[in-house]
Amino acid sequence: MTSGERILFVIEYLKVSKNKFSTKMLGLSASTKVDHIIKGRNEITPDFAKEICAVVPEISYNWLLKNEGDKFVKNHEKSKLENVASDSDINDLANTVVEYEDQLMEIPKIQKLVERHALIKLNEMLPEIIDRIYKAKSKSS
Repeated sequence: MTSGERILFVIEYLKVSKNKFSTKMLGLSASTKVDHIIKGRNEITPDFAKEICAVVPEISYNWLLKNEGDKFVKNHEKSKLENVASDSDINDLANTVVEYEDQLMEIPKIQKLVERHALIKLNEMLPEIIDRIYKAKSKSS
């Protein structure tokens, strides 16, 4: 799989447009850098792979950069973190996040993470919303 195909996989996995991935999620001014990788003009650099994995942490850095190993970070790596944090720790963290929400939302990486989560949720809800619109439209006809 080429660098471009791996980038396209990430974009399709996120269910966003190439432009939205480039500008909204990665904070680039345009999708030129991503376009060059997709078209084979450039390869993914280690720094660019790190940027992508910071925004999409479930994607494996080694797979993205070198096409080595699994596409996704293994579940056991995630479960190690879950074993370290207790419910009390998680509640304390959640309370801190709520307390400092406005300041946190000024951090670009936090903004990207929140936008990404919102886009994924919206994409999950779209079929149901469209179905409701069609049902409402057919009832009124």
